[in-house]
Amino acid sequence: MVATQVSPRILGWAISCFLFFHLTGNLCLAAIPSLPLTLALPLAYGVFVAAVVVSLKQSSYLTQTPMIGLIRFGQITRLQLGFTPVIVIIMLASIWLINFLTTPWWPGDLQASNELYRDLIASPTTGIPLALIAVLIAPIIEEGFFRGFLQSQLFTLFDYRRAVIFTSALFSLLHPWPQIPLTFALSLWLGWIYHRGGLVWSILVHCIWNGLTLIYLLY
Repeated sequence: MVATQVSPRILGWAISCFLFFHLTGNLCLAAIPSLPLTLALPLAYGVFVAAVVVSLKQSSYLTQTPMIGLIRFGQITRLQLGFTPVIVIIMLASIWLINFLTTPWWPGDLQASNELYRDLIASPTTGIPLALIAVLIAPIIEEGFFRGFLQSQLFTLFDYRRAVIFTSALFSLLHPWPQIPLTFALSLWLGWIYHRGGLVWSILVHCIWNGLTLIYLLY
């Protein structure tokens, strides 16, 4: 599927709208006193989804193109799909290495963050919804926006490397602070996978990654 190319001005406006609505929504949530974490997490992700919709809606309006027409899906082959386990193993090894190298100096407590998510996953009331969001909903929405829209549009303006790095920087900064090195490394991999194999493949690997992360946190 060939996506509609937007102008640099429209793309800049789309990114600005996304950041504005995302940051404003989270500041509003932070201002609510004693908001339970079990409610704060789904609300925060709802803010993210709303920011994505606003960004794509603005681009759709300015280009007179349906929102789905702004997302480049690319193509996937059986050969590329067969390499998925190999890619995941290489990803795990490289991201573990980055985590090992950055943990001593990165100003964030990744262990405390993991403990927080572990408690939520282990809870019968929050575990299933969180797993559903992490393994199914989040990969589709995040890959569709960050790779299918943002990276593909940036690629028309810059070279592939700068498009992937900029997208990864934005992707990682929207995650909790202790997770930024990990999510930046993950996004670099997902950007490469999308560039080589298309949106379906990057969604698949993202689903696998999030599923393995949940298993790691539980066990």
